[in-house]
Amino acid sequence: MEDIATNPDAEVVLLGDSSLANGIDNELFAKLSGKKVLNLWTTGGGHNLAATYNLLRHVLKKLHHVQTVIIVHTPSVYGYDFLLGGYFSTLGDLDSKVPFEEDLLTYKDFMAFYFINLNSISEYLTMRKVQKKRTRKDQWTFKNGKKERPLNKVQREYLKLGETKAAELKMIDDLLAESNITAVYIQGPLHRDVYNKYHDLIGRQRELIKRSFKHIVFDEAYLYPENENMGNTIDHVDRSYRDISTKFYYDHLKQYLNPEK
Repeated sequence: MEDIATNPDAEVVLLGDSSLANGIDNELFAKLSGKKVLNLWTTGGGHNLAATYNLLRHVLKKLHHVQTVIIVHTPSVYGYDFLLGGYFSTLGDLDSKVPFEEDLLTYKDFMAFYFINLNSISEYLTMRKVQKKRTRKDQWTFKNGKKERPLNKVQREYLKLGETKAAELKMIDDLLAESNITAVYIQGPLHRDVYNKYHDLIGRQRELIKRSFKHIVFDEAYLYPENENMGNTIDHVDRSYRDISTKFYYDHLKQYLNPEK
């Protein structure tokens, strides 16, 4: 929140997980774009869309010169449910009405984090998955007059995650509906092994979600600087490769940063 307060003239805001800290150099990105850039990267349990939703709300409420929001997450964001640590650690003075309506939060969650055990935030910031809010009964179903078995455990898990991600993205999309801000969702700077691991899975998910949202530009190009020397970290590009990665991402994103050119 302090970064938002001390950067009232920000024109470009980067939101997302720690791939922003490792893969994009803020000063270089600002120099290349000629814009005032604010990088609001989060760590651990902030590695989720719940924190991104809150940070976007703070940006829309407190910053009045923002032209473009770039949302950056590594693909593993799709493997986690609504993470309470990321949500509550970025909530600040905001309300929780919409997450309650979307069945992403319960009053028990709110009480646990705000009144009972504030230290539990740090526990969730270590990437623990939260207890699922969405439940489905294991009942037999009928289709074409035939009795069918219910979804198995893995199928139900993926279905719940899909519903959660759709709800989170919808909340972000709805926030942008009344703004004049261009919002672009891209894939975060990745190491080659991570990119290869998630490529096909995320491709299928992106095809589904991009049809549903009107105010977020989903970049489907799988942005990735294909260079074998980008480092050997598991989740991020190596910091020694950050300048190259930053220039790579700027070259692609400048169409959104400078639409008049």
